[in-house]
Amino acid sequence: MKYTEITIDDGAYAKIFMHSIKYSCDDVCGILIGKYLSSNEKKKILDM
Repeated sequence: MKYTEITIDDGAYAKIFMHSIKYSCDDVCGILIGKYLSSNEKKKILDM
């Protein structure tokens, strides 16, 4: 299994933190997982 490193800039950390305070941490984790999965789909399309 390959592991992919995800980098997030400081501005995004602040937005994620504020979102988690306003809503829930589970929601934030879902957003991050969704972004990770969509980035992998883009990579698969570009690799073809």
